[in-house]
Amino acid sequence: MTYNTGNPLGSTDARDLSDNAANLDKAMHSEAATWTDRFGVARPTFRSAESELNQKVEDAEAAATQALGYLNTMRATSYGPLAEDPTVDPLGNPCTAGDEYFNTTYNLLKRFDGLLWRVPDINTENLSSGAGSSMVGHGSQTVEAALAERLPEIGTYALLRAYTGPVTSFLVRGVANIFDGGHGVFRVDPSDTTSTDNGGTILVDASGRRWKRDFSGAVSVLWFGASTAASASANVIAIQAAADYCASAGHKIAGAAGVFAASATISLNCSGDLSMMTISVPGSSITPAIRVGKTTGGHTMNIDIKLPRVVNAEHVVGDGWATYASNIGVSLDNLYDSVVYVPSVTGFGIGAYAGGVDAGFGANEVHTGYLADNKVNLKIGPKGAGAWSNGNTYHIGRCRHSGSEGNGGTPFAGTRNIVLDQCNDNVLIKPTIEGSSAVTEFTLELYNASYNTFIQPRWEDSASSGGSKMKVRMQGTIANSCAGNTIIGGYEFGTSLEYTFAGYVSNNTKFGAGRGDQSFGCQNPIAINNTSGDGVAQAHFQGFAAATNILGKSATATDYTYRIYANGIEGKRSTDENPRIRINWSTAGIQLGAGTTNALTYGIYAFATIGLATNSDWMPQTTGTYNIGLSSYRWNNCYLVNAPNVSSDARTKQQVRDLSKAEHRVAVRCKSLIRAYKLNTSVSEKGDAARWHVGVIAQDVKAAFEAEGLDPCKYSLFCFDSWVAQPEQLDDEGNVIAAATAAGEMYSIRYEELLAFIVAAI
Repeated sequence: MTYNTGNPLGSTDARDLSDNAANLDKAMHSEAATWTDRFGVARPTFRSAESELNQKVEDAEAAATQALGYLNTMRATSYGPLAEDPTVDPLGNPCTAGDEYFNTTYNLLKRFDGLLWRVPDINTENLSSGAGSSMVGHGSQTVEAALAERLPEIGTYALLRAYTGPVTSFLVRGVANIFDGGHGVFRVDPSDTTSTDNGGTILVDASGRRWKRDFSGAVSVLWFGASTAASASANVIAIQAAADYCASAGHKIAGAAGVFAASATISLNCSGDLSMMTISVPGSSITPAIRVGKTTGGHTMNIDIKLPRVVNAEHVVGDGWATYASNIGVSLDNLYDSVVYVPSVTGFGIGAYAGGVDAGFGANEVHTGYLADNKVNLKIGPKGAGAWSNGNTYHIGRCRHSGSEGNGGTPFAGTRNIVLDQCNDNVLIKPTIEGSSAVTEFTLELYNASYNTFIQPRWEDSASSGGSKMKVRMQGTIANSCAGNTIIGGYEFGTSLEYTFAGYVSNNTKFGAGRGDQSFGCQNPIAINNTSGDGVAQAHFQGFAAATNILGKSATATDYTYRIYANGIEGKRSTDENPRIRINWSTAGIQLGAGTTNALTYGIYAFATIGLATNSDWMPQTTGTYNIGLSSYRWNNCYLVNAPNVSSDARTKQQVRDLSKAEHRVAVRCKSLIRAYKLNTSVSEKGDAARWHVGVIAQDVKAAFEAEGLDPCKYSLFCFDSWVAQPEQLDDEGNVIAAATAAGEMYSIRYEELLAFIVAAI
């Protein structure tokens, strides 16, 4: 099946992959002469290309045989010497220029030019003209000019420097020998009388002439004498000379494969690729081994360089960095808007150190590969007063401490995989942080570093066992100095992280914080640490209504709609001054309110079901203040195991007396007022099946009191309530949460007191 999607070149469509696979099969194995690609272009098959190539080879072999015949004939007829060519003239005198004779073997007239016998058609006059060049295949160029292009060779730079002859172009075979990679074409520049000999692209001879190398593309360090066999000091001179030339002339530098010893710092302020090289230095005497940028004079901009691998030749695994704890492998200084690749650094006090010295280090992209067994593998931060190291992107490979370093099971003080020191707004992408709890004190340290982001880090303890942990430390010495750092995603393998905090540390966040070796679990999809506190004022999450500009909101904004904090969750309308609901899991409490200044005191909406945990109580905030339901919002039934427990303690009562005679008469009247009746709502719902109720009619009780000259409203057994109309209530999304209520009034009886009143008259 073919799809012929027509997608442009570079498509990642799986259908195009299918078509390409089918077409490749045709191209490689079809017996036909052509196949058609997915853009409809006919192309030759491998078989047809093979046949055409074989034919061309045969044609070339035939042409070569023919050309060889012509060459042999030309050599025999034109250049001699032949057996027939005379050495003396007929008079016995030696032949001189201009002598002629006829060669009967080739039927040619030949002329002696003082050196060779030639045929008259190819003589010096013809060869020195444009016509002569066509005879030997140089087009319109003269043979004289063509012969001049055949450069003479000279062995080494030293021989060229000593040369004083007339030749102005040489093919130099090498710097010190023909195998050292320094070969190249050098030509005299007669217009230059001032350039200095730089040891690679400009050489000055004994006559003061400037010989300049012909080249295009990158400048090799081998041209300047760098060599795997050279001394450490010679390599430093050579590589530094190449780098300085590239920096001044705007060329790119190129390295070569192999290990190059070095005895001093090499400063690189140019672009290029040295990643095939390894620089080996004695770490106790050099710091840094490689520097990119400069330490004074402001920024170095727009560098794009791949550095060599850097090895401390003195580092012995297990010595604890005793003699070179302060030495730096690679130092990136004062760079701006640059791209630097650091393939590998091992064995130093600090493997790679990126930061400003007397200026800033910003807007850079730094790639690190393998930073291993340095006391601090990667450090980011300023190196001088007033400098900074902010706003950079780091693509981090492996930062590792091997378990073989050893310290009797106790971490070495000061060992770190990554340190962020007084730097802000940096992004570290996919760092693999490997260590041993027996070697590494802290795998990651943030010291006065804020608003830095770690994306998808991998944490792995190579020597983990039992409860070993990789430790992360955050420390701030002034307010907000270690704040707003974020770790997103990541994978924790074979270990767990232990965070320690010191000083002013706040609002640092970790997202997607699950242990990587917990298989398919999602136990901690989001984990948050809020070091500011756990109270309501320290929200972890705070949400606002739709269309709200939250970028300008402060932590104390009051127009939020919900907040989640360490001990609970609360919600309200954006216009409310206080929450309408709060769930507090530290106290197992649910509080309801109206959003006013008297927040969280009562509930204004009915709930269908409220469930309580075992051995929990549902209670008001104060005694004798709040109601269950309202006169206009009444509960239907109350299902209880026990009868209601009503306060009757003498200490709660005063003015205690016996009932008066008039009250006795009212009680007798009320006894005769007990009736059977049905409720209107029940009849509306059930019709004749509605059940009978037994009780009194409140208005009848009212009349009984008034008949004896008593006011029923002064007795709590009789109640009268009225209310104003209430509009429909909606939530923020327009849903009805409480129906509209018309204005009304209602009489009601407290049967507990009424029955006690009637019993008193019996």
